[in-house]
Order: sequence, then C-alpha cells, then structure tokens
Amino acid sequence: MNPKRLLTLWRERWAKPDVSRLQVPYIDGRVSQWGMKIAQKMHWSLLEIFIFIPFLLVWCLQVFFAVLLPLDSQIIFSSFLLLCALFIRIQAGVIPTLILMGMSVLVSARYLYWRINTTLGQDFDAAFGFGFTLLLLEFYFCLQALLNFIANRWPIKRDQSNLRGDSHLWPSIDVFILCEEKSLSIIELAIKSATSFEWPKQKVKVYLLDDDLREDIKELAGTTGSHYSHADLADPLSRINAGILDSKGDFVVVLECDKMPGSAVLKSTVGWFLRDVKLGMLLSPQHFLISESSKLSIDLFDSCDLNQSFAMIRRTMLLRLGDEQSQLVTNQARLSQEMRYLGYESAFVGLPRIQVSEHEGGSFDGEQPSPSLHYFRVDQPVLNSRLLVWRLRLFSLQVALDFYQPAVRLAFMTAPLPYLLGGINIIQSDSALFGAYVVPHLLHWYMAKGRLENNKRISLWTDFKETSLAIYLMALTSIAFIQAEVGKLKNKKIENWSKSKPSFDWLLSTPWGLVTVLNLLGLAMGLVNFPFDDQQEWAWACLYIFWSIANLLVLAAIAAVAEETRHVRHFSRQQSERSIVLRLPLGRSLVCVTENFPSKNLELKLPTTPNLSIGSAIQVSLFKDEREFGFPAFVDSKTEGKMSIRILESAQADYAAFVEAVYSRGKNWPNWLPGRNADSPLPRWLYKLIEVMRTAPGSWLKNFSSKLSQFQLTSFWKKKK
Repeated sequence: MNPKRLLTLWRERWAKPDVSRLQVPYIDGRVSQWGMKIAQKMHWSLLEIFIFIPFLLVWCLQVFFAVLLPLDSQIIFSSFLLLCALFIRIQAGVIPTLILMGMSVLVSARYLYWRINTTLGQDFDAAFGFGFTLLLLEFYFCLQALLNFIANRWPIKRDQSNLRGDSHLWPSIDVFILCEEKSLSIIELAIKSATSFEWPKQKVKVYLLDDDLREDIKELAGTTGSHYSHADLADPLSRINAGILDSKGDFVVVLECDKMPGSAVLKSTVGWFLRDVKLGMLLSPQHFLISESSKLSIDLFDSCDLNQSFAMIRRTMLLRLGDEQSQLVTNQARLSQEMRYLGYESAFVGLPRIQVSEHEGGSFDGEQPSPSLHYFRVDQPVLNSRLLVWRLRLFSLQVALDFYQPAVRLAFMTAPLPYLLGGINIIQSDSALFGAYVVPHLLHWYMAKGRLENNKRISLWTDFKETSLAIYLMALTSIAFIQAEVGKLKNKKIENWSKSKPSFDWLLSTPWGLVTVLNLLGLAMGLVNFPFDDQQEWAWACLYIFWSIANLLVLAAIAAVAEETRHVRHFSRQQSERSIVLRLPLGRSLVCVTENFPSKNLELKLPTTPNLSIGSAIQVSLFKDEREFGFPAFVDSKTEGKMSIRILESAQADYAAFVEAVYSRGKNWPNWLPGRNADSPLPRWLYKLIEVMRTAPGSWLKNFSSKLSQFQLTSFWKKKK
C-alpha cells in the first residue's frame, strides 16, 4: 500500500475524478527523432561496430560505477542527471522511455555499488548483520524493478501486410463470436459484420458461442449459415475450448459480439502469419485473451480504435502444444509461456477506426481492393530459441519475486528498529552522503516507473501536488482509522450495519500487528533517546524516526483499506438477496427474493411458480429507501420454485445506475477512510492565492519579454528611418 494507491482508492470510494483528467500528451521532440535515426543507421550491422560497442560500454560502466565521488561532486553529478531525466521525461516515443529506464538502472547500480563498498563497515558484528540484511532487501527491490524494465523492452512496429494472389489458395478461418448476455439484434449485427469480411466465403465459418441455450439465437444461426454451440460455463475461455473441438480452420479468430473489427481485418493481418511462421497469436491490446501486455507497446496504440476486439491464433501452434483435447487456452499465462517456449511469438495489432459503410454488408470476389485503412503490428522480437528459454526463466523469477513481496516488505519495515531499540546504526556512512546517493536512486526509479505505467504525463507541479496530497491523505487515514477503532471500543453498538461481523483472519494479520507494535515501541524509544547534542547522530535519528512513522502510516492505511474492503464484501453479500416484485399480466403481483443481485440475469426464489412461458415480457420492481424502481425484463428460464429473468438491453443503463446507488456509501458507514472533502483542507481563497503566486512570475516574465521585444523592434525601425 503506497500513498498514490491509497489516493486512488479514496477517490473511487467517493466518486472523485482521478488524475487522468490532469494528464497531457508527451511532446514529440528531437530526442526521439535523433534516437530513431541513430538506431536505423546501417553501420550497426558492421562486424567491427558489433565487436567494439560492447567493449566501449563495459569500459564506460566500469568508470561510472568505480569512481566514488565526494559529497559536493556527487550532488553536482546527481543534479545534472536529474535535470537530464526531467527534460527527457516529457518527450514522446520509445527512445526517451528506454533512456529513462537505462538511467534508472545505472543510478541504482551505482548506489548499490556504493552501499557494498562503504556502508557495511569493517567488523563482522551486529551492525554488519543488520546492514547486510537491509542491503539484500534493497537488492531484491532493484532486481524486481529491473525485471519489470526487461519485460517492457523495445517493441518493433511493422506496417500493414495485405494478402494478395489467388484467393483460392488462402487459408481457412474459423470465426468465434462470443455472444453471452447479448441481445438478438446485437448478435445479428455481429454475424453480418463477420460475413462481410473481405475473404472468400467458402473459407470462413462463423461459430456463435453462448453460455446458455437460447432458441432465438439458435434459429438465427440456422438462417445465416452459422454454427451455434452453448455450454453452461462461466469462463469464456472454456467455451472457446469447446468450440475448437468442432472447428477445422487453419486459423481461429476470437471476437467479442459488441466489439467487431472492420471488414478488412483478415486481409490485412493474415499476411503476417504467412510471412512469419513463428507468429502464433495476433491480438488487439485490450483483448481478454492477453495475460499481460507491454506498456511500451500499448503506448503505440493511442491513435487506434480500442473499442474493437480481435484475436487470431494459429491452429498448428495449438496442435504443437499437445493439449487440444482438454484445455487449450483456459489459462492465458500458461498459453503464453508454452507458446514462447516452443518458439512462437505473439504480437499486437493496431485496428483503425471503422468507416460508416463497413458494417453495411457486401460480397467479396477476390478482386475488390482493400479500403484505405491503416493496420499495423507491434511485437517484441527475440534473437534465437535460447533467449526464449531465458525469457521464460526471467518471467518465472519475476513471478517468484512478486510472491515473496509481502514478506520482504514486512522485513523492510523492521529496518529502523535496530537503531531505535538498540542504538545500532545499520548504514555506517555519513548521513549527507547517504542522501546524495539514495535520493537520485529513488527519483530515477520513480520517473521510469511512472513512464511505464502511463501513456500520458502529468506536469512536475501536478505530480508534486498529487504526491503531497497522497501523503497527507495517508496521515488522515491513519487518524480516521484510529478514531473509528477507539469509538468502537467505547460503544460497541456503533457498527449497526450488521450484528454478525464478518470474520477476521488473525493468522494473516499477526505479522502485521507484530510489526506495528514494534514500530510503535521503536518510535517511543527513539523520541526518548533522541541525541540532541550529537549533530551526526541527530541526522540518523531523524531518518530512522521518520522511517518508523512512515511504516506506521502505511500499516494504518493497509488496515483501514482492508477493514473497509471487508465491509464492502459483507455488504455485497447482504445485498445479493433483495426483495423484488414481479408485475404479472392482468394486474397481478408476486413478491419474491433475488439470489444474485446485481447481476443482469436475476435468479429468483418464488413462493409459487407463475404461469409464464420462456420469453414472456414482465415488469420488475426493485426498492431502495422506500422508493420503487421499475425495469422491463423477460423470462429466461424457470423451474419449480425458481425463475431466471433478464433485464432488457434498453433498460441496462437505468439498471446500472440503480445498482450504483444501492452500493454507494451511506451515512451509517464506518469512518475508516477520510471524508469526501479531505483533499481540500485549506480555504478556497488560500488555494487561489497559492496558484496566483505560482503563476505570477511566469506571467510577468512573459509580458516583460513581449514588451522588450516590441521595444527593440520599434527602436530598430526608428534607426532604419
């Protein structure tokens, strides 16, 4: 739990606008242009350059790491690197991102080299043991960041690859359309879009995959020549497995019913598979089959239509996996790992925006030219099969590091305790020199991490305000949580939302509670034994005390969020059974209870089974705060004492608004998180004054330079005359 994450959760709880509204695009500057020109030079293919560059890099890295600077020189050097990073962080393109990643790795490696050589001491005592343990924890976090950077390496963008030649020799394609919980009209439009693909009609077969048997959809499939299959499986991947057993095409295309791509998608993408025999899967960046996407790759899709969904899989790859008869794609991560292990690659496809006339249908005769739409492919190449094995090992290492992260964080939170409780300084160095090395290490990592997580940027001032607000909110969260817990001790009836409080996992919370108690004890001892007379020890004492306070704030925030999440989960279980009234024909009404609210397919427990046929239209009445809200629906299925109804598509928006109102915070909710106006602690006039003071110097300099240039121009013309 970090301050930025807590700020995001707080905004979600109170329906506040997130930071995305403050983001602006990156600047298309010369750094990216120069980098791409250098990368595309033919000289890199020369053997001499290929041999010389690694030796030059090794020599530069040795000088960069080995030269340990004194305090003043280190501050100047670190300031220069930070200014360069601040300039590069606003530039658009892949090259600036790679430069930020490289600078972060180099500065972190230099920091670790300094830590190993100068901060562990000369004696094998308790200070050395605690210091070496802290160094291992820091190395763990640096290795985790490095693996994250490697996972987001340089992508390659390839242009559109249209398929030409005799259309009778083109491969066959099976189109899977997922149509669960979609109306008949939407499915009909999806079939019309699939049959209008620019591909020989005899080589395209459309399969409708549904989660339950619907006679109207089955009849529609029969009239359009499509294949209809249904499986009572909650996971769409399981339905794809069942559909693959009935299909025989060379390629499998998986589409979502309401996110159909344009008619030229097959003709513009199959060519990549025929030219690249190692391409196993091609999909849009937001498709549900994807396990994890490269954020560097996602940045290249800003101009594309992300409302379309497309995935194409090579069937021969599935056969090589040797698991076609059981679970081919049930696990996305497993499919991706085994596919890469066999030497196959996956790539992303950029889908252009659909023209208006594309879904109006049409025929393909093999000679019709493709529309002037731009498709492109983005992938991350691998040099040989051995690197595939190493990539799989690195991915497994990253998963293992993520698994042990809670334990490592707990250990990291105990780092200030040896000094606060026992007076053992675990970083045996000058405090100012330590700050000169660790601050650039953290700032470079923060800038590189922020660049990978967002395809847009926020200004430096906005980032500073967001960070300050997040830290302030974390302090308020700790205070609010403590007040709520103390209030519950004074009056146990304060939790009137439920008499049966949801269970609490004391086994999992015991380590966190122990760390909290130790930090409280360490903070108290540190304040009591504060070295006011020794300036050097005074700086270290302040560092460890602030470290302990930060640990306590994080722990309190984790407890507050966990408590409210537990409350929300319990509240959701309570709301799943709600009273509902069915408005039947002839003015009759039937009171029953839902089992799965807020699903769009409501399962009802009935006191008596009404005489309604499947597909009958009914009116549903739901209640909140003694107010009635009606929604049109129809009967989906029924058995003795139970019935399933489906809310109509036309009422989905109103139904979603009702669900949001039901799950919104009420006045009787516990105050584990700060209130709605916690982000505005100061008066509004003071915020305006701060904004004026911040912008006034820039406005004054701009006006002064404008008047100065006008004066110089006037003086020039007077001299000319």
